[in-house]
Amino acid sequence: MSNEFDDRVLDQASYAFREIIGQKPLGFPLGVLTLYGVTGAPSNSIGNNGDFTFRKDGGAGTRIYFKTGGAWTGIV
Repeated sequence: MSNEFDDRVLDQASYAFREIIGQKPLGFPLGVLTLYGVTGAPSNSIGNNGDFTFRKDGGAGTRIYFKTGGAWTGIV
């Protein structure tokens, strides 16, 4: 398994397209958790409990999300 970071930008249209066709946004696996970069609120269909998402267009309380109980919660 590779831990290379994929820095391709996921704009809102490509994110929505990936959701429609069932592909997950690219994440950066760190062994016990994965970091995701998204535009817009993260979909509950991606990631596992304990993962983090960094939202490039977020504001206060919506820049970093943590997944717990199967749902993403804004924490920063």
